[in-house]
Amino acid sequence: MRGLCAVAMLLVLVGCASGPMPWQACANPGRPAKGQSRSSVSVALPDKPRGPAFYLISNHYLIMMRREDVITAVQSFSPDDTVGPNARFLAAVQARPLTEPYTDLKTFTFEDWRLWDRPDFIAAALLEAGSASVVDLWGDNGSSVSPPQVKSISVVTRFGGGTWREFCVPNGDAVLSVTDMIAN
Repeated sequence: MRGLCAVAMLLVLVGCASGPMPWQACANPGRPAKGQSRSSVSVALPDKPRGPAFYLISNHYLIMMRREDVITAVQSFSPDDTVGPNARFLAAVQARPLTEPYTDLKTFTFEDWRLWDRPDFIAAALLEAGSASVVDLWGDNGSSVSPPQVKSISVVTRFGGGTWREFCVPNGDAVLSVTDMIAN
């Protein structure tokens, strides 16, 4: 009986792993998976912020965001919320001035683990708006003195069974992926 359950579980896992993944839009720019649709838009990115800024590391990319843009983005998520996760995250950001040149946006999630996904959605909103800059930390295979800045990205949104956004650089790498909604 255990052997049969193990074989059944293996078949389920292989089926799940071999099926189309909704977050592979950058690596698989062809047709969307069956039952899904896709939209894509190109976004120009600004230069790195001068002065103190927030950052988020995703894959091998550094996403840099100005403090005022982070605050505006969080306020736009749920403007009437005074006690939810966005309000708590906003209060934490506003309570701590930026004294270091760069501050990890995930820092604000260490005291309240329920806020762990907020930095990803903030970075996604700012990337989509063209208000965040991106630096490739791997650079040109180590040949650059300073890592190159990404000048534009594609925002690929997939629909069908949910909504996913993936932020892609021209070479097909994913800078950031977020799941906005999963539907049954």
